[in-house]
Amino acid sequence: MSKRAPADLRNTALVGHGDAGKTTLAERMLFKAGATSRPGSVKDRTSLFDYEPDEKERGHSIDAALAHFEWKGKDVNLVDCPGYPDYFGETVTGVAAADLVLVCVNAHAGVLVGTLRAWNAAEARQRAKAIVVTKTDLESKRLGAVLDDVRAAFGPRCLPYFAPPGVGDYRKAWTEAAVEADDALMLRYLEGAEITEDELLGAARKAVAKGLITPVVFVSAEQDDGVDRLLDLIVTLGPSPLDVPRRLVKASEPDAPPELIAPDPAAPFRGTVYKVQIDKHVGRIVHVRVLTGTLRHGDSFVVVPSGRREKAGHIFRPQGKEQKAIDSAGPGDLVALSKVEALHLGDTLAHENDGRIAVPSRYPRPMFGLAIRPKNRADEVKLAEATHKLAEESPTFTVKRDPTTGELVASGLSPLHVDVMLRRLKDRYGMEVETHKPRVPYKETINAVADGHYRHKKQSGGRGQFAEVFLRVEPAPPGAGLVWKWEVFGGSVPRNYESAIEKGVREAMARGVIAGYPIEDVTVAIVDGKHHDVDSSDAAFKIAGSRAFRDAALKARPGLLEPIMELEATVPAECLGDVSGDLNTRRARIRGMDQHGELQVIQADIPLSEAQEYARIITSLTSGRGSYTLEPSRFEHAPAGVQQQIVAAWKPHKDEDE
Repeated sequence: MSKRAPADLRNTALVGHGDAGKTTLAERMLFKAGATSRPGSVKDRTSLFDYEPDEKERGHSIDAALAHFEWKGKDVNLVDCPGYPDYFGETVTGVAAADLVLVCVNAHAGVLVGTLRAWNAAEARQRAKAIVVTKTDLESKRLGAVLDDVRAAFGPRCLPYFAPPGVGDYRKAWTEAAVEADDALMLRYLEGAEITEDELLGAARKAVAKGLITPVVFVSAEQDDGVDRLLDLIVTLGPSPLDVPRRLVKASEPDAPPELIAPDPAAPFRGTVYKVQIDKHVGRIVHVRVLTGTLRHGDSFVVVPSGRREKAGHIFRPQGKEQKAIDSAGPGDLVALSKVEALHLGDTLAHENDGRIAVPSRYPRPMFGLAIRPKNRADEVKLAEATHKLAEESPTFTVKRDPTTGELVASGLSPLHVDVMLRRLKDRYGMEVETHKPRVPYKETINAVADGHYRHKKQSGGRGQFAEVFLRVEPAPPGAGLVWKWEVFGGSVPRNYESAIEKGVREAMARGVIAGYPIEDVTVAIVDGKHHDVDSSDAAFKIAGSRAFRDAALKARPGLLEPIMELEATVPAECLGDVSGDLNTRRARIRGMDQHGELQVIQADIPLSEAQEYARIITSLTSGRGSYTLEPSRFEHAPAGVQQQIVAAWKPHKDEDE
C-alpha cells in the first residue's frame, strides 16, 4: 500500500494572474522545505517547474507542473499553474488535482482579471481556498488597502492569517468564523466559555474546508518573508483528501446529483486522469489522482464507462521534469503512469466498470483561430497526427476541419496560445505550417416563397438524358434544415426518382446560391415534372433537382446569415468606457454589466466577424489587464452592407454537375 496516509497529504495548487510571482514562490517553498538545495529562478532559467524549452525562452509558465515536499510531517503536492489567461486551461487542470487552491495576488497590482477567473475556477470545483498576497516587500505600506481590495472582490470571509502591522486586528472575526463550522463549539462561544487554541485550530480547519474562512497570508518570496507561515497554513489549515471527498456521477446520467466517494486505501481502486503529457522520447505520460483504493505496479483496471482494460506499468512521483518510480499509490496521491497509450484526459479508472465517473472538469472554449495548412502538401497525414497529440495535452487547443468553409482551423484561447502550440508543432514534430485568418462560416437562407423549374435534356447519339422538375421553396423554422415534401400526383415523375432529386437539392443547398455558403432552413416541395421511359435516369433527375432548386432559391429573396457570439468581457473599471465604446463600433449589443470589486463584467452579443481579432483589441484597450470569453449563440440576418460585400467577393465555381 502507499506509504503516505491520506490524512497526511496536502494537495495544493498555486493560481492567479500573471506576474503574481507564483513560480518564484513555489521555488522558495521547495527550498524552504529542503526539497532543493537552492531556489530555482525563472529569470536564470533554472526553475524546476518551468522546464520546457519554450517556457525558458519566453520566461513564463505555459504548463501546470507538479513537485512535492515534506513540511512538519505532512506530504505536500504542489501544482504551479500558469498565470497568463492564454493558458487558463492549465489552471483548470491544477484546480482539478488540488484540495486547497492558493489564489495569489500581486501586492502592487491588486485583484486582476486572472485573479477573479482563478477564484471562480476554484469555486466551480468547490475547492478550499486561501489568498496569498505576494511581493509584499514592494508595497509594505499599503497591505491594508490590498486586503480591502481582496475583501471587496471575494467577500468578508477573507481574513488575515497572522496579519502584518498596519492591516488591522481580525482575531475576533477569525474566531467567530471558525466556530461557525462546529455547532457545539459555537454554542459554547456564544455562552462565553473559553475556547482553547487547539479547539480554535480544529474549527478553523473545518471552516477552511467548508469555505467559511478564506485565510489571507502575506509573503515575499524574494525576501523569504512569510513563506514559513504559508507552509504552516497549508499543513495546519489545508484540507487533506479525507476532508474533501470527490464526487462521482453516472456516465449515463451526468446531470443527476453526484455521490461522494470516501478516500479509503482498502477500497477497490478508482482514479481519474487530470493531465496528459506527450514526450517525444518517453511517449505518453498520464497524470492520475487516486480517488480511493490503492494502485500498484502491474495492476490492471478498466476505463469507465467503456470497459476497456488497461494495465499500470511503472508508477512515478513527478518532481518537475524528473520522475521517481514508486511501487504503489493510495487515496489522494498524484502520480504519473507511462506506456498507457489509450488513456485520455478526464478518463475515470476503476477496479470494475460500474458506470460511475469522476465529475469532469469544464475547460474554457477556444476563442481565437487560424486556418493552417502544411508547407509541404505531402504532410497532411503527419500534420493531423501531430496536431492530435498537441490537442491531447492542451484541452483548450483544437484543430478541426470547418464543415462550412473546408478550412483546417487551429484554435486556442488567444493568439499567443495558438502561436505557442504551432511553435511546439515545429519544434517537436518538425511540422511547419502556413497560416491565415479563417473564413467566417456564414450561412445562406431564403426569405420568401418561390417556384423553380428546370428541364434537363441532352442528346448526343445513343441514349440521351431527360428529366424535368417543378418545385416550390419556402422558409422553414430556424434549425429545421431541409424539410422535404413530395407533392407529385398522377405519376408524372415516378417515386423511384425521389432520392436522386433530393440528392441534387441537397448538393445545391451545400453550394449556396449567392456567396458559396450552405443554405439552411428551407422547405422544398416537389410538385410536378416529366420523365422519359428510356432517357430518364437518377443522374438526370439529380441535375434537374439541383438546377430547379437554384432557380427557385434565387427568386426567394436569398440572404446571408452571420454567426452571433455571446461575449463576456472582464475589464478594470477605468477601462469600461473604452471597451464598451469599442464594442458599439463592432455591431455588438450590450446586454448587461456586473461589478466584481474593481472589475467590470460586460455581457454582449457580437458577430463572429467582428470578434475574430478581439483578443488583440481587448489587450490593447486594457493594457493586458482584460479578458473575455466567447460562446456560440445563434445566426442572424447579416446587414445589407455586410451581405453586399461578401456576395461581391464571391467567385462561384462552375457547377459540378455540368
